Amino acid sequence: MLLATLIPVCAGLRLAKFNVKDSGKMGFVGMPSSASALMVISIPFLGEDWFSIAGDWTRYFVPIIFSLLMVSNLPMFSLKGLNLGWKPNIYPIIYAVTLLPAIFFLGWMARPFSIIWYLALSFLSGIQYKVTNRS
Repeated sequence: MLLATLIPVCAGLRLAKFNVKDSGKMGFVGMPSSASALMVISIPFLGEDWFSIAGDWTRYFVPIIFSLLMVSNLPMFSLKGLNLGWKPNIYPIIYAVTLLPAIFFLGWMARPFSIIWYLALSFLSGIQYKVTNRS
């Protein structure tokens, strides 16, 4: 019961934080609630084979982790408002180009893959941003 309450509470906190901070211009601060929702609802698509390999605990671990990612301060790139040129858009371009073959080859499994890939690329873009803008 607590797990079912944690997800909408963290989504509400994330949306409230997003409205207070003006963080939507360059990207997101914290995992967007729609991306977290997509990951959480894709858990049943993983199938029983996944849980026999990864363990049954992942049913509870994934919603907790993605709820906490919503209220984190991790920078995430946004696909809206892209600039002209390759360099400022390299991570969204990599995401879009690699996601198309993933959808073709993985089918339904592309849902959780797309969110994990988005999280990894956002993490890399945040590291690159901190390195290039170090004073």
